[in-house]
Amino acid sequence: MIAIGIRRWRSFERRNTRKHPTLDDRVEDLAIGLRDAFEPDHKLVGPMMHHYRCVSKAMASVFAPPHFTT
Repeated sequence: MIAIGIRRWRSFERRNTRKHPTLDDRVEDLAIGLRDAFEPDHKLVGPMMHHYRCVSKAMASVFAPPHFTT
């Protein structure tokens, strides 16, 4: 999961279309990437997205530079 998270985090700039993304944008993108990697049917995830967002926030606290804010 960590390897997938690192790869997703590092590729955000290339995949992102927003001019000024926030940390929340990156966390949501990371959560979606984790969901895509681990859930065969994305439509059935529903409330589980909350768990992916929590994991993503924890990963972002390590991946993000200290000066990166929302």
